[in-house]
Amino acid sequence: TEKGMKPVINYSYDREKIVPYRYQVYLDRAQVEVDYAPSHQSGVYRLFFEKEEPVYLIFNSRNGALKWENGALSGFQYVDKKTKVYLYAEMDQPLEKWGALTDSTLQNNQLSVDGKNASLYLGFGKQKELGIRYGISFISTEQAKRNLNREIPAYDVDVIAEIGRNAWNDALGKIQVEGGSE
Repeated sequence: TEKGMKPVINYSYDREKIVPYRYQVYLDRAQVEVDYAPSHQSGVYRLFFEKEEPVYLIFNSRNGALKWENGALSGFQYVDKKTKVYLYAEMDQPLEKWGALTDSTLQNNQLSVDGKNASLYLGFGKQKELGIRYGISFISTEQAKRNLNREIPAYDVDVIAEIGRNAWNDALGKIQVEGGSE
């Protein structure tokens, strides 16, 4: 439930697998399997939940702002004193409840938080799987949404990982080693 939620949670993990185009890990205490594939300016997650409990995601901007509106999460985070990275994210399951873990503003069914550790939670009820796809931009939230729609057409980690794998192999295929000895 919302009680006891914190803006930052430390996880212990196991079975970590990292390649340039995919990241997989098991969050052992939470009993969640994470599968992630990045693209150029976007990424996609597939989360698998073992526990028979309601699923909650917590988004924290660390230093910026977040907004839940029209079924999507958006916002920005300062990377340094002048540079913002904008985010636009969507989930493939219906939302049952949402709220803020820090001071917030609710207006026209839009929830906003800003400042240090600005945090929103999204509750999805009891789920076995949840897909998350997002886009980022240094320009605007709208550009982050365009990047998402251009690069991640569906919540399919396998497809995005395969595209990344092919790009990685193409780049490695350009390397030619000469000379030397056995």
